Amino acid sequence: MRKALDRVLGKRGTESLFSGPAPAQKEGRPGRPPALDAAVLRHRRDQLQGIFSAHWSFIGWNLQRARKPGHITDALRPLASLKHPTIELLLLNSFKRPMPDGFLLSRQERKSLDSQMETAQNRLSAESAKVIEAREALELAHNQFAAARNGYSHARKKKKATDSFLKEREKWSRLSASVQTELSRRENNLVEYTEKIRGIEKEIKEKEAHFAQTELLRFVLSERYAFSPQTFANAAAGLPHMAWRTSMRRCSRVQGSAETSLNHLIVEALEIILEGARPTSAEEAASEVRRQISTRKEFASLKEYLSEHWHALEDATRKVWNSPTHPKSRAFEITSLLLAALRTPRRATNPLLVALEKDLPPT
Repeated sequence: MRKALDRVLGKRGTESLFSGPAPAQKEGRPGRPPALDAAVLRHRRDQLQGIFSAHWSFIGWNLQRARKPGHITDALRPLASLKHPTIELLLLNSFKRPMPDGFLLSRQERKSLDSQMETAQNRLSAESAKVIEAREALELAHNQFAAARNGYSHARKKKKATDSFLKEREKWSRLSASVQTELSRRENNLVEYTEKIRGIEKEIKEKEAHFAQTELLRFVLSERYAFSPQTFANAAAGLPHMAWRTSMRRCSRVQGSAETSLNHLIVEALEIILEGARPTSAEEAASEVRRQISTRKEFASLKEYLSEHWHALEDATRKVWNSPTHPKSRAFEITSLLLAALRTPRRATNPLLVALEKDLPPT
């Protein structure tokens, strides 16, 4: 416990015990300042757009199908290892106990929790000062006891009176014990307020996660925007500091700087091709996908990349087409299979070994 307390005391004055820094505020504008500065919001949006785009084949379809907050969490679970703050909020289990929905209620609750946090931090700061004072007193008492003990030993060697040293030694021994008791009490108080702050932080995080998940689900259910990494990023960038509509409105005003991922480009191309061509068989689908990517100008960048991977693309198309997957999810599934196949190391082939292997009798 002593080491843990030392870490807490060492952080006082240099780190806040809040879970993160307060968002930047925009100045010079009348009325209530925005929850997030425009530059911060744009940076958050671009980060999320890049992440969503790079993993779109794995998360896009499940995000579109979300009908409960838990569906949002399940859809984004493949992104857990990225440790992104917004995604971590969307992955947190915030529905263990009932919570009110709505931004106004969330803001009121946050205000109450912030007040509790401020009170607890003030008490923690006061207890930290008391612990430091008690440790200094204990060190002084130990030093005085050691001085009296050494004085007593020296007096005995010199055959001088030892009564005063005995009294001093006894006094500082009792004082050391008293100070040690008081230090333990103060350290326990410090632990109590540290745990209280952690509890408030956890509650704040759960409420933020509840709000973020509920809001992103509202965006999905609104069906007002095309489902894409950009629109999801626009809706999620301001969470949990603002509602999805506010985040969408503010982010839509500014052009994003995130590059479109190959993952998303392939999904988008396959959606266009399969929806337009409406093939009736796996072979027709594989042939149509290759033909259109090879000939249509808008797919020129994909053609350059896929020119060495036609076999893998056609194979993924056939497998998905012959599987029981939902027709509208085929573009996502094909892309996932294709990218997985391209990440798998290929075994080096030798023409002679291949020919001889064909002649081997069945085992």
